[in-house]
Amino acid sequence: MLLALGLSGRAVAQRLTLSLRTVEGHIHRAMRETGVTNRDELAALLR
Repeated sequence: MLLALGLSGRAVAQRLTLSLRTVEGHIHRAMRETGVTNRDELAALLR
């Protein structure tokens, strides 16, 4: 959801007090599961 608001991976990590690597892993998994090829497509799908 935070990605859909346009926040960077680093900003999401800071807001959720997670490591950047953890956030990136979740983003990549969501991209793989939804079949999108980039973060913009994932964000559009989440809106």
